[in-house]
Amino acid sequence: MLIAITGGIGVGKSTIIDELKKLGANTIKTDEINKELLLQPHYIEKINAEFPGVVEKGQINKKKLKKLIFNDESMRLKLNSIAHPLILEKIIDENKKHDLLFVEIPLLYESNSKDIFDQVWFVKSKYENRLDRIMKRDNISSSLASKIILSQEKESNYENIADYVFDNDKDITYIQSSIKQLWEQLSSKNNQT
Repeated sequence: MLIAITGGIGVGKSTIIDELKKLGANTIKTDEINKELLLQPHYIEKINAEFPGVVEKGQINKKKLKKLIFNDESMRLKLNSIAHPLILEKIIDENKKHDLLFVEIPLLYESNSKDIFDQVWFVKSKYENRLDRIMKRDNISSSLASKIILSQEKESNYENIADYVFDNDKDITYIQSSIKQLWEQLSSKNNQT
């Protein structure tokens, strides 16, 4: 069984996936897969060819790339068309190794990957909280953080397809309790099959 933990940037998807990991769940984060890609020579070459000036001394300058893609929609779409198939390939490979796998995937719609998942868990949070988290975590301006949030799919689209919705503005003990309950249901059901 493959379960997506999704939602926009800064909603707290990592909180959910980290809680699942503490409970013993198999988890992967697409952001970590992407970080691995950034170090692979063939990927660096492709980025260099498509985004001149972003690769410096054989490495991708993430700040330059981020600035480029969030100021030009066509560049963001081009990057997604390169990265998303490679990330999905890794998810599919990992899923073959586990009966139950949770995947933190921020861009579920944008990557055209929702159909590979058996369930979708959606995490939401207020815009102001998201903005604050992103600015602190990534050390970026509110203007860039806002551009990133606005570049992503509308939350209502995620909520409409979600099997479960987590409001990450609620008390953490409530969220932990909900996750534990869902984990116990899924792991017992998965052990019966």
